[in-house]
Amino acid sequence: MKPEEKDLDALREGIDTLDEKIIELLAERFTIAAKIGNIKKNLDIDVVDSIREKALLDKLTQKAKSSGLREEFIHILWDVVLKESHLMQNNILGEKD
Repeated sequence: MKPEEKDLDALREGIDTLDEKIIELLAERFTIAAKIGNIKKNLDIDVVDSIREKALLDKLTQKAKSSGLREEFIHILWDVVLKESHLMQNNILGEKD
């Protein structure tokens, strides 16, 4: 096996490990989102908090840009994450998405 092939295998293993951590972190995020959904249900408040979501996206966009990530990528990624959180919380509140 060539040295580059060993490097490739090692790098791929690193990516596999990071991908697993991303899944674990997303699962943890959605566990917290579900707890928030239960609190929102008890307080009888809406799932979507547009002001908070805009502030969050602004903060994450700045962090992403300083980390060399494209702003468009972060917007697409967080759109999916927030939609899943809304769906989960709407289910908790007994509403349709």
